[in-house]
Amino acid sequence: MFASPQNKPLRNRLRITPSFVLSTLALVVVTSGVGYAAGSLPRHSVGTQHLKANAVTSAKVKNGSLTANDFAPGVLADAGAVGWVLVDPNGLIGTTHGGTLATPTVTHPVTGVYCVIGDGWARPVGPYAVTIFNAGQGGHATVNPGFWANGACPQGNAVTVSTFNAAGALADSYFSFAKLG
Repeated sequence: MFASPQNKPLRNRLRITPSFVLSTLALVVVTSGVGYAAGSLPRHSVGTQHLKANAVTSAKVKNGSLTANDFAPGVLADAGAVGWVLVDPNGLIGTTHGGTLATPTVTHPVTGVYCVIGDGWARPVGPYAVTIFNAGQGGHATVNPGFWANGACPQGNAVTVSTFNAAGALADSYFSFAKLG
């Protein structure tokens, strides 16, 4: 038997109390339950049909992880927009809903800069909304109404949308742009 420096058996120094036994037992039960669930459920066996109503909330969805295809038709347009477009990194319009506005033209003069041109789209005041879709890579987008010239887009009849990567540099990205009512 091992002895302490005072020549007392270690067994006498280690007190096994009821609280020690219960906490150890609780630890074993908790960790074995997780191991059982992880080992007994097949991969990808829990799906949409297993989720309770309203189980997935905005707080539980990673920012930037959703694309327009993840929304039901008309949901994005129903958010008070009088017109919206989804634009790919090359400046091509993928989906559009003009609402009360005609479909705009989008040009892409330089990396990360897009010019939205069309009747009713460029106004000295918004409101506008822009959202980038880049698979959770971070970054942001800005909107410059047409009366603020930036050199890349024509002044007065275009809205400049600039998309940035997580480091803050201009970068091409998918984005949605909406002219709100």
